[in-house]
Amino acid sequence: MTNVETARTLRRDNRRWERDNQPGAASRRAMQLDRQTRQSREQDRPNSKPPIAMLRRSELVRIYESRCGPTWPVLPDDDAGHGYVRLYADHCGKSDFDILKRFCTTHAPWMTAEEVDGVFVRRRRRPWSADDLATDLHLMDAHRARLGIRTIGAVDYSKAARTKRNKRIRRDRERKRREAAGAKPRSQSLSALKPWERENPPTKRSTWYRRKRAGQVAEIDSCAVREGETVRQIRAQSGRP
Repeated sequence: MTNVETARTLRRDNRRWERDNQPGAASRRAMQLDRQTRQSREQDRPNSKPPIAMLRRSELVRIYESRCGPTWPVLPDDDAGHGYVRLYADHCGKSDFDILKRFCTTHAPWMTAEEVDGVFVRRRRRPWSADDLATDLHLMDAHRARLGIRTIGAVDYSKAARTKRNKRIRRDRERKRREAAGAKPRSQSLSALKPWERENPPTKRSTWYRRKRAGQVAEIDSCAVREGETVRQIRAQSGRP
């Protein structure tokens, strides 16, 4: 090793020593190690949500099974059967030819290899919307709910109506969960009942809450307040001054 290379190596080692021993170096190394660990976990972690094309293919098979009846798992060799294969191919990507081939081998054995290749080549590149696919399949909302279809719409129930219904279902489910946990409904809260307005004479909200903290306010029966009884009447019935 020449003198120039030795001097270069020493300067590099000195820079590393200064970097590793300056204030905050340990925390920076810990942060870098934590970042590397998170990145490796994210790479190893499988996708939590499958692609919509995969979900659509499974739901299409469910619909085909419900419509074919005793001939299932073989689709009919007519225009309807060819249409079903075409819709399935529309939800196959450019690398999913083997998926379409397995589907045709199981459910459309009457198709030749050339026909399968032609269906795959002529497949639709633009993704189907939920309502357009429902129109092509003529899928009704009752049939959709019975089969548990989630990614395909309904011809008799618009997307806006389905969104509103799903919000109502989630809201009711959340309300039942809160009630089971012991939460009080909003309609029975003090802010909704406003017992300070039913005092005789009426008092201010801040004054009522101050008296409540001091223990000068009786427990309020929400049902009685809704029926119109005043706070003074409730106190008289409970024997409180």
